[in-house]
Amino acid sequence: MIVKAHHHFWKPDRSDYGWLSPELTILYREFLPGDLAPLFSRNGVGRTILVQAAPPNAETEFLLSLADETPSALGVVGWVDFAGHGAADDIARQAKHPKPVGLRPMIQGIPDDDWMLDPRLTSAFDAMVKHNLIFDTPALPRHLPRLRLLLQRHPQLQTVADHGAQPDLAPGAFDIWANDIALIAQDSDAYCTLPGLLTDAGEDWARSDITPTLIT
Repeated sequence: MIVKAHHHFWKPDRSDYGWLSPELTILYREFLPGDLAPLFSRNGVGRTILVQAAPPNAETEFLLSLADETPSALGVVGWVDFAGHGAADDIARQAKHPKPVGLRPMIQGIPDDDWMLDPRLTSAFDAMVKHNLIFDTPALPRHLPRLRLLLQRHPQLQTVADHGAQPDLAPGAFDIWANDIALIAQDSDAYCTLPGLLTDAGEDWARSDITPTLIT
């Protein structure tokens, strides 16, 4: 069975999505299970993981309700406020539902690149390990050294770097990314998802554009 490991649903009228505006044209409409079903049928995909596209708790509740109604939805990667005083309790509460599989803080939009290393987040990461939830991170290349340190502190934390941490394919920048991602692969059991590589490659992408990333 083919599983789509990273998928978003959204409804613009929920007003949770700070990034979603009419200027995005084709994206500025509802995307719900009915839109996905014929594409899955045509391409032989059987299951998917729903991933939050906005930070409020209401977004996670929205995705969990969709997952309950959608047989193809294996699980949900949601959101909690990792820095909040009740983060560990919020994580425990979400884990009681059968569909949560991970949590995704919006790291790419946090001004402090060292955010994930803040000691105040330790209880949240410990709670994720306790409840067997995956740390799903939309990290950028500059975050990779910090991610490596985090995984050294929490070696049992299951981790997925979205979109391969979005490598910059320019020669010098790519070499830095390749070295950092190789160190994480060497030191941990972290995984990467790949779909965003095609988005970054642009509409006229060719296999040769992303091959260096895949073989690193």
